[in-house]
Parts: sequence; structure tokens; C-alpha cells
Amino acid sequence: MVGKENIALPEQAGLEYILGVKLRSLKEVREEVLTRGGRKIKDNLSIKEVKLNQKRYIICFNPSEAEKDALDREMLLERLKQRLKENPKGLIKNRGYKRYLTVERGGIRINPKKVEAEKKYDGKYVITSNTELKAEEIALAYRELCLPAAGRPACRQTGW
Repeated sequence: MVGKENIALPEQAGLEYILGVKLRSLKEVREEVLTRGGRKIKDNLSIKEVKLNQKRYIICFNPSEAEKDALDREMLLERLKQRLKENPKGLIKNRGYKRYLTVERGGIRINPKKVEAEKKYDGKYVITSNTELKAEEIALAYRELCLPAAGRPACRQTGW
């Protein structure tokens, strides 16, 4: 959703937006935005606002979701270890597994540095917006968008 073209359309039409951002896909988010500190606004939500290259980002952290992400990763790594014993070549193109793997002359192995690097994403999600709302209001509005409603599933990204 958060590509240059998709953001340009509402902006050109004079519309306000609140959009979720993929943490790993945008270099400026990975390298600049996620490295800054935040403040707690609820027991299960801390936020920080970052302005970078004329864009506004709100980074949200949910400690409960961080615990869940860590457990999910451990289960995934256990499955990955088993699959490496069975058919390692089939794992190279698997998006869920390949972020943890290193291909070497001797074969494919789990790279501990990559596993460690993934931990920085635990419990975090990023929102971008062009509204005049306060960062807290944007985070809570996005959370409302992700709450289950009649006929609509809950948003996996925020864990609510």
C-alpha cells in the first residue's frame, strides 16, 4: 500500500491518510526511523514520531506482541532446523525462512547474525500519515482500524 504512487494519489486529491508501512521493505524506515527512542502512551503501546525526508512516521511498539513475535520466531527456527536436515535446497526461495539463512559452499545454514537482526522488529509497526493529528491520535486511530468488527478480521500487524 505504501508506495510512492499510492501515497501520491490521496495527496494530490487533498485527502488525508493513515497507512501502515512495511518495516523491512523501506530502507529509510529500517535504517533511520527504527533507531530512535519513543514514549509510552498506554500499557501495551509505546510510540515515537520521526520526520524524515518530509515524511512523518509513527513507530509503535507493543510489548505483548514483541513476546509473541519472539516465540513465533523460535518455533519457525525449530521447523527450519528440521527442514534443513530434510531438503535444504527447497528453502532458499521460501520468504519466511530465507531471511535467516546463509548459502555457503558447504550448504545452507542458519545465520545467527540474521536471527539476531530480526529481533529489532519484534512488536513494532510503523505508520505514515499526512494528517495534523497528534502522533498518539494517529497510533490509536490506526489501532481502531485493526480491531475486529462485524465481518472484518483483526489486523495481524498490531496484534490487537
